[in-house]
Amino acid sequence: MPEIRPRCPLCTGEMKKNGKRNARTRWRCKNTTCGISEQTHRPDITAKRHFTYFHNHVTGIYPITECARLMKVSTRTVYRYFEPLWLIEIPNNPDKHRIHDQIFIDGTYTAAGCLLIASTPDHVLCWHWCKQETTHSYTQLLSKLAAPLCVVLDGGQGAQAAIKKLWPNTLIQRCLIHA
Repeated sequence: MPEIRPRCPLCTGEMKKNGKRNARTRWRCKNTTCGISEQTHRPDITAKRHFTYFHNHVTGIYPITECARLMKVSTRTVYRYFEPLWLIEIPNNPDKHRIHDQIFIDGTYTAAGCLLIASTPDHVLCWHWCKQETTHSYTQLLSKLAAPLCVVLDGGQGAQAAIKKLWPNTLIQRCLIHA
């Protein structure tokens, strides 16, 4: 496999290896009048490394201080590395054609807003972020799913109205814990 050599950013001439620095290959332009020197950057490898540590932190394997120690940077730098990773969109594509016997819907309030969740006894089907538990918010959540036989909910008026609008033949059961 031929080696991939970078081109000079100044004169676009060929470059040759010129030692290593911080375990990365340095390159120098072969053109004697140019002679520019640089290191190639692999942002994909850096991003993969940051995501691996982020995943280990989020899943509880490493605290932030341990991530900083292993990455050999300060905790403030780790926070800066992790900041864009919090914004990664998690896939939320339920099978619209699968009919479930029973689903549970409820809202959970966090500092970021309200998270509406539709689930079965086994797993989460879909979710929707909103400001409040309103009919519109529940309509956004439930429109991603096929009509189930029964829906268990906490008794909120927004959820009942959305179910009656989207799924008129679905039975509604109030959760015993919320009653």
